[in-house]
Amino acid sequence: MARELKLDLYIFLAVHRPTGI
Repeated sequence: MARELKLDLYIFLAVHRPTGI
């Protein structure tokens, strides 16, 4: 259940700061 949410958050963070990865 939290897996999908975590993926969404991961993408959100990556889009907000692509330099983090």
